[in-house]
Formats: sequence, structure tokens, C-alpha cells
Amino acid sequence: MMTTSLSNNKTFEEVKSEMEKAMVIYDMEYMHLLNEYSEWYHEKMLTIQSILSECTNDDMDIMQSIQCKYDINTFLMLMTKNTLEVDEYEELKAKYFRIKNIGLEIHNRGGFKAMQANFYVFIMFLIPRNDIDEVKKFKDLKYLWNGVGDWEE
Repeated sequence: MMTTSLSNNKTFEEVKSEMEKAMVIYDMEYMHLLNEYSEWYHEKMLTIQSILSECTNDDMDIMQSIQCKYDINTFLMLMTKNTLEVDEYEELKAKYFRIKNIGLEIHNRGGFKAMQANFYVFIMFLIPRNDIDEVKKFKDLKYLWNGVGDWEE
């Protein structure tokens, strides 16, 4: 599996500072994000960032197939296409359920607005921006959270 460097892992204070600057620069209507985003949420989103950084785009496709509960034929095609071993599938399945459970924890703590706020902060301030394929991979979180709480994609 290809991994992404997490050298850009930002502290909670760094993210809050960047958010404040962005709010001033763009006069954004997302001021409620500053109130929604806390250190607890930050740790959860860093966990998701760490999990996704270990995944390839093919891994993301497989995790989305787990999320979508594809039929067995689609699943077998994905396994064949990606020459996935059973233990690799189980590892991706565990990663998917960890990401899903974090989404559920966020939803249980702050509802749909908290999920939106955390996704926005994740996309805008936490993920690496040096590779378009990597950005796409991290944005696919929106598909992995489909059906978690009130989240729909």
C-alpha cells in the first residue's frame, strides 16, 4: 500500500488559526465552524487522516464497495481487479468501519452540523494538497460517511 506523508499534521491551534484567517479573508458565513470544531473533533479527524493516508485510490474503491454493500459479483470483480487477498480485504474493512464509527461518534456528539463542520475543516485545512490524486482520496470521505447519522452523498 502506498502511504502519504503526514508531515503536514497540524495541531489544533494551527488549524484554528488558519480557520480564523480564512474567515477574515473570505468573510465566510462559516463562523459557526469555529464553535463546532474542538480538540476532541480534531483528534477524530486526525485519526481519519492517518487511516486514509495509508490507503491507495484502489483501496478507497474497495472501501466504498464495502460501504455500498455491492453484490457478490461486483465484490469479486473488485477483488480480481485489485488482486486483493482476504487479509487485505479484512484490513480495509476494519479501516472502513473505524472511519464510519468515527463519523457516528461525531454525529452522536454534535449531529449533522458537526459532521459538516468537521468534513469542511478536514478538506480545507487538514489534508495534504501536493497531489491531486491524494486530494481526491481524502475527499472520498464523503462517500465513506454515506448513511452515517444524517449524512448522505
